[in-house]
Amino acid sequence: MNGNETQVVRRVNGPTRFFRFLTAGGWLLLAFTVVLPAVALVLELATRMCAEIFFDPLPGIGHVLAVAAVPIAYLVAWLGARFAPQRLRWPAAFLAGLAFGLSL
Repeated sequence: MNGNETQVVRRVNGPTRFFRFLTAGGWLLLAFTVVLPAVALVLELATRMCAEIFFDPLPGIGHVLAVAAVPIAYLVAWLGARFAPQRLRWPAAFLAGLAFGLSL
């Protein structure tokens, strides 16, 4: 390999290593299914921004519990898929389906 080919390989490996770091273990999945909805819920409860400007997305405690169930269920599903033995993964899959249904 001459110097130009080595530079091409280094350029390709840089983003690939970073992408592998983000996707290994499902960290992007955790960020977008657990952290982002939890942050959105906390921000709405703290500021009531949508309720004041557009409409109230969380008019009652039932709505708050339904929205809070989504990141909790996905966290349980992520932990179950990552650490639980195969026979204990069905509750995590059930909760992920419940969260998906609630998010529609």
